[in-house]
Amino acid sequence: MEMMRKNVFIIGIILFLFFLFLSGCDTLRTEKDSLTVNVMTMVTITLLDEKNQQIDQNIDGAAVSIEIIKNGQDRFVYDRILQKGICQATASFTLTKGQYVECKATVPKGYQEFVTIVPAYAMLLWETVEAGASMGGVYNWYNQMTIVMKPSMG
Repeated sequence: MEMMRKNVFIIGIILFLFFLFLSGCDTLRTEKDSLTVNVMTMVTITLLDEKNQQIDQNIDGAAVSIEIIKNGQDRFVYDRILQKGICQATASFTLTKGQYVECKATVPKGYQEFVTIVPAYAMLLWETVEAGASMGGVYNWYNQMTIVMKPSMG
């Protein structure tokens, strides 16, 4: 009797899974028309001397401008002060197919005798978001960008 109950239970589970498969519930991930992107960008600064050698100098207090831009239009601009060598900014967007997010950072007024020679830049494409989004349609993008600065020649 115990063996028969066990067999009925196993057959019941198999039938349940079979009907679940036939109902289309096996497709756990469906394509979405839009996804939420949470952006957290961290900015650092690298100082170079005239010979392009890295300088180890504390630059805390440098004013940094960070832009987080969706599809070249929706723009968040943050004015931050470098603390302990970094500054950060966050934003959240809803992206649709073909859209992208850009992050840009610069030190607009320079710092002491240093000027920006390479602004920081990062880009996130829809294809990356779509491939990596969670089941809930959310993609968290943590990027690190570096601004490169050299002494002013003037």
